[in-house]
Amino acid sequence: AARRYPLDTALVAINPADRLRLSFIAEFLPVAAGKGMGVIAMKVLAWGLLLRDPVRLTPAEAIGYALSQQVSTAIIGCSTPEEVEQNVAAASRYRPLPPGQLSQLEERIRPLARQYSTFKREASGRKQVDAVAAASSGRDLHFLQHVSELEESPRLSSNCRG
Repeated sequence: AARRYPLDTALVAINPADRLRLSFIAEFLPVAAGKGMGVIAMKVLAWGLLLRDPVRLTPAEAIGYALSQQVSTAIIGCSTPEEVEQNVAAASRYRPLPPGQLSQLEERIRPLARQYSTFKREASGRKQVDAVAAASSGRDLHFLQHVSELEESPRLSSNCRG
């Protein structure tokens, strides 16, 4: 969608599992950067799964990983006031992680990467790159949702799919 529409921002799933399966980091972030789009990271903690056994990342590691990508900000879900405090502390101490540490985090979760990215669905063709969870330019969100529904329609002729 970012290649075809004038979007201001995109909401994308970014966590250490990303590079291991349907990577937004590799496929989408360079496009967004080239167009000057704001990128909002979501699913940073993979619904809290990254904080549990067997991987057990710290909030600082997961948040640091996401913020060390080409993103503008991150949205992090919390279930308790304690989680809010942990996440604020992690974000306030944030420093970009070096490439080696990013790779180490990816390797730690490699055996369970699919489990931490179940919200991503397999797609074919350009839709894999366009599989942005949500995108908005303030005025085009409804239009893009409608276009997405049309693109999934088998009745849409192939020359209209781009």
